[in-house]
Amino acid sequence: MRIAEFQRACRRTMQPASKSELLSHALEGLIGEVGEIADTIKRYKRYGQALDIDNIREEIGDVSYYLSMLADATSSSLELAMADNVSKLAKRYPNGYTDEHAKLRLDKGDE
Repeated sequence: MRIAEFQRACRRTMQPASKSELLSHALEGLIGEVGEIADTIKRYKRYGQALDIDNIREEIGDVSYYLSMLADATSSSLELAMADNVSKLAKRYPNGYTDEHAKLRLDKGDE
C-alpha cells in the first residue's frame, strides 16, 4: 500500500472533529500505542518473554494511523513529512551516521 493511500484509508474511520479535538485524539492515541510497543519490548527485555513481532507490527500500524490523523489535523501528509525527514537526515549525515555529525547537526547550520 502506498503512503497516500494509507492516509486516505485512515480518514474513513476518523471521527469528524475540530482541529483541536483531532490534535488531542492523535496525540493521546500515539502515546497509548507507543506505550503498548514499550510494554511488548519490556516483556521481552525484562521478563525474558519471546519478542512478539506480530504485536509490534500491529502497534506500528496503529501508530501510523494516529500519525496520519496528526498529519490531517495539520493539513499535511505523511509522505511530505517522510520526505522532509529523509532530506534532513541526508544533510545531517552526508556519508551515513557518525557521532561527530550527530553533534554537528549540519541540517541546522550549527557547525
